[in-house]
Amino acid sequence: MWRLAILALVPATAFAKPAFYRPRETVDSEALAAAATTKLAVAIRAKNVGAISDVLGAKFTNNGMWFPDAACAKRFERSGEISGAERAVFARCLAGLKLQMTTRKPAARDGGLLTADPGIEIELAFQGDSLRWIGFPSQSGADRALPMLTAQTFEALRTQGTTVVDAKVAQTLDLEIAQQRALVATAWLKVCLDPEGEVAKLVTIQSSSSVAASAFMAAAADWKFKPFTVRGTPMAACSVSLLVYPGSRAPLVEQYPNTVAPSGPITRTYEFDDDDFEIMGGIVGGQLGAPPPPPTALNVAPTMIENLRVAGNKQIFPDAPTRGTILQSGRTKVVATMKMCLDDKGSVSSVTQLKSSGFPAYDRKIISEMRQWLYRPYKHNGRAVPVCTAVTFIFDAAKQP
Repeated sequence: MWRLAILALVPATAFAKPAFYRPRETVDSEALAAAATTKLAVAIRAKNVGAISDVLGAKFTNNGMWFPDAACAKRFERSGEISGAERAVFARCLAGLKLQMTTRKPAARDGGLLTADPGIEIELAFQGDSLRWIGFPSQSGADRALPMLTAQTFEALRTQGTTVVDAKVAQTLDLEIAQQRALVATAWLKVCLDPEGEVAKLVTIQSSSSVAASAFMAAAADWKFKPFTVRGTPMAACSVSLLVYPGSRAPLVEQYPNTVAPSGPITRTYEFDDDDFEIMGGIVGGQLGAPPPPPTALNVAPTMIENLRVAGNKQIFPDAPTRGTILQSGRTKVVATMKMCLDDKGSVSSVTQLKSSGFPAYDRKIISEMRQWLYRPYKHNGRAVPVCTAVTFIFDAAKQP
């Protein structure tokens, strides 16, 4: 009688020792970025265009750069994607920089910072060990190509005020720290100066709380500076200042609070209207078709709507009595900044004071006359939309009637 023998085929590996699985090694983006930053700095100091090009990605984004060389500044002041032959041109412009010691740390793990004479900070972002983004830290919109000054360079311009503001904020922030159960209150203030040294922008870009932001902004209201100059030529520039209460707890080395560099690889370059980074024309990889509707009001630079002006005098001077009051105060120049919003018909829908001239009568006149301004509609993707912008007025008694 036949018996059916069933044999089980067992692979030899079943009796072997369990395999040891080595976890995939992860790439330390911070270490790669630090090494790439050092390599780029060495190449720039050596004015080695080839070595600089080795660090540049095959395609990278220039967020808008200023160079001491006039031709380079003009060529690369606008943001855009750099590739092909433009890489070599950009590398030659970088080779013209004179680097200094960097005293701050970059915001992102894949980022780096370079400091160029005369005290200008340049932010870098890498994909692996290749540059994918370059620009000025915390700069976007109308400020994009304005140099970002180091703390040391910025403080050298100061003529009034200080970043040590304990006495001004103690009453407010002692209570805030107690309520938050925190050790400190902090705020990063971004300050932009016009070529005259006047404060054209003062905003909080990061803070431990809204209360801290308000307290530190008020404490900075008296800040004044002399113009930032390069080779004797005054120019606009920005900087960021970290305010800490109590001041004794300020960090020894500051790390930038945020960055405008995108956190991932660059796949496409966009033009941005303002700090809101509103994307024109939809998202890469999104559904084809009509672009998404714009936000309620776009933030745009003043230059983008000036050519749409239909009516209204853009030169608004104080009347004779106010001018006399200004001169009697010992001042010959005053600056005021207003936020103006237009509806989709081009009419002024609101005017809000951002920075007072210090003379209420002049402020009232500015607001009154601005409300009479009229524009052709601003169009976004072919459609009329409401917009807002900031307008700065400078009255110089020595130059103006």
